[in-house]
Amino acid sequence: MSSLSPSRRARRRRPSPTLRLESLEGRILLNAGDLDPTFGVAGVVTGNYGATAPNAKSIVVQDDAKVVVGLFDGYAGFGHDFTLVRYNSDGALDTTFGGTGVVRTDFGGANDSVSQLILEPTSGGVKILAVGTAVEKSGQGVGLARYNMDGSLDTTFGSGGKVFTHLSGKTSDSGGSVILDPSGRIIVSGSSYQGKSGSYTYANLLIRYNANGSLDTTFGGGGKVVGAYGRYTYDGWGAMEILGSGGAYTIGVLGQDGGAGVVAHFKANGGRDTTFGPNGEKPITGGSVFQPDGKIVGVIGDGNDLSLTVYRFNGDGAPDASFNSTGQVTTPASTFYGGSQAYVRPSAVRVDASGRIVVAGRGQLADSWLDSILIRYNMDGSLDTTFGSGGATIIRVNGDLGGEEQSFQAIAFQPDGKILAGGHYATSFNPISGSATIGMDVVRYAGDTAAAPSAIPVQTAATSLVPPALEGVGFLDSLFPSQPGKSKRLGV
Repeated sequence: MSSLSPSRRARRRRPSPTLRLESLEGRILLNAGDLDPTFGVAGVVTGNYGATAPNAKSIVVQDDAKVVVGLFDGYAGFGHDFTLVRYNSDGALDTTFGGTGVVRTDFGGANDSVSQLILEPTSGGVKILAVGTAVEKSGQGVGLARYNMDGSLDTTFGSGGKVFTHLSGKTSDSGGSVILDPSGRIIVSGSSYQGKSGSYTYANLLIRYNANGSLDTTFGGGGKVVGAYGRYTYDGWGAMEILGSGGAYTIGVLGQDGGAGVVAHFKANGGRDTTFGPNGEKPITGGSVFQPDGKIVGVIGDGNDLSLTVYRFNGDGAPDASFNSTGQVTTPASTFYGGSQAYVRPSAVRVDASGRIVVAGRGQLADSWLDSILIRYNMDGSLDTTFGSGGATIIRVNGDLGGEEQSFQAIAFQPDGKILAGGHYATSFNPISGSATIGMDVVRYAGDTAAAPSAIPVQTAATSLVPPALEGVGFLDSLFPSQPGKSKRLGV
């Protein structure tokens, strides 16, 4: 860009106008889906932060544009803690958060992992609330931890900033998603199982806490609503929404009940809303997240990783005919790889403020390594060809080595429209054992200003939670590493 400098009056003569050139350094024009070079190294930040196999499971963006990431440690073991990492807007670790940018919280010295973060407004200002799974002496239960903005635990919450809820000594319980009700009470969804290995019985779970972390005994039985334990593949509740206001609201929940995908409605006291459907439920396929207008969006793979299907339902569970006329759209994996044979496996989905659907997961060109992939659909179900290349953007963090194990698992939108995607990648590979070590990654892409959420996600689920049956899908391949000299095929 250039401009003419103002002329100045001289005593004897008037100088000719001179051309002044302004530097274009720092003025980078990016298209939606391009890596943002102002974040980390070429748009990517990585690390393991003391975890065995860290996975960016949840991302929130603060008012000051700082990015907070909650980690899920994908391998069973001991010594794992709730881990939160905060970055400045440029991707550098924010050392005002816990002194190093990394905060770890131990519940009982065993396997603690974050599944979701939200920003929670309190009388003492906005806090960071983390929900997940924790282990204490009594066993595995639902864990919550609330943090001040400097990374210290909020000691007005629970016991020293932590809350642990275990149904009984016979159960193993997990927290998945979290939302606040109109009174500021905390509702957590999740799952529980009991029995012996090979014959577990599963139940879905809702818990409501008061703002100080105590159980709200006006909800269900002592603050808890536990489904019937049954021998199903997996029963559990995932994403939630609040319908209505005041004390007479309804809780919408997505997940699995009786081994089938459903949308369920619960009354504010924890009872099932049977006016919505039998047992307060209606069947749906792959429901993953609620849109602001109450519609439901879900995504599932085909079981062989040859395609993925995005679904959209109306709030009553009926297919949304405005979405590809049938309420669903199936996209072959080859679409994202120029028509060549390929594989794709979705892990998370979110809807931006313009109604476009963003899907995260992993992809793979046949006979190659794994990639992390982000896909965007328009409101009508068509691929958004303004995003990336033909509607998708593909990255292999850490090159071919990183492709031994790789996937995006979390999505967040910044107020300026940029898109954050987080997950994991391979940091090393042992050809003798065929196993990979794992690191966490967060990648920032250029987006569209209109795609930013209408507000920072306070009081709502900060990232879309894939229902328990799909949660972590794509990560299990790390348990079946490729053989030396061979690439890993998603469909195997």
